[in-house]
Amino acid sequence: MNDEDTRSAPIVIQQAQDMLTGRKAANAFIDSYEEVSNITVPEEKKQQVHEERREFNQRKHQEDYMNKPFNMKEFEEAVKTLSQKKSPGPDKLMERLINTRLSWHLEKNNILTPEQAGFRQHRSTEDQVAYIAQKIEDGYQDKKHTLTVWIDMEKAFDKVWKDGLRLKLQKCGVTGCMLPSPRWWNIQPKEDAERRSSSRGVLSPTLFLVFINDIIKDLPRNVQGAIYADDLVLWCTEEHLTTANYRLQEALNVLQDWTKRCLSKSTPKRPPTLSLVCPLGNRRPL
Repeated sequence: MNDEDTRSAPIVIQQAQDMLTGRKAANAFIDSYEEVSNITVPEEKKQQVHEERREFNQRKHQEDYMNKPFNMKEFEEAVKTLSQKKSPGPDKLMERLINTRLSWHLEKNNILTPEQAGFRQHRSTEDQVAYIAQKIEDGYQDKKHTLTVWIDMEKAFDKVWKDGLRLKLQKCGVTGCMLPSPRWWNIQPKEDAERRSSSRGVLSPTLFLVFINDIIKDLPRNVQGAIYADDLVLWCTEEHLTTANYRLQEALNVLQDWTKRCLSKSTPKRPPTLSLVCPLGNRRPL
């Protein structure tokens, strides 16, 4: 496809004082990823999701565009997006076809919350910044205070529970062959690597958007949110600082409940208690 040398370089990983190569390096890489992406889901939650998914599977779903074969136009558009500097493979190409159709379905049916701007066409971080700045300015003009909380969901892409994701996709109308299946790892060199399956983690950012789509659905009154991928900001504009502080604390409690419901078995750490700081509404934003 191009003149570049596509031969794989040997894998070398330093672990403590040891330099690992071949099979040991490949397995060390996989072990590290498994540790990062490891989540524990309560048995009762697994059973609940299993029953809900079984009910969905038993229903008669009308054959629709989601499960039809890809046409030549879709194929040609996907090929145009491939990098000319890399050797494309059938898996790269297939994921682009699937992701394009899935994104079209989500946008056409207004499934994704408008507060989410990450990995979506015609939306950017600049849009979110301008939106938040305008809300702060509006509060300032009304002689009110604005408090904000900025949240980074650490390693969130690697901690998606795929059974829960599949259920959410089914509720969004994604069925049949469009549902994601467990991914297999095969690390070079092939003759030295073990083949392991992963039931966690998300390759496509689009799937991640579906998983967190309801994360700010139940925010308290007067608390608003904006999401960009795995970054989240909450803010509240009130006449009194104590009221804004109270409502944001309620919002953090809501997020704690969401993580407990959607992610891990262990009870999440208690959400941080907010203390009053210099509110953004006391001065004009730069």
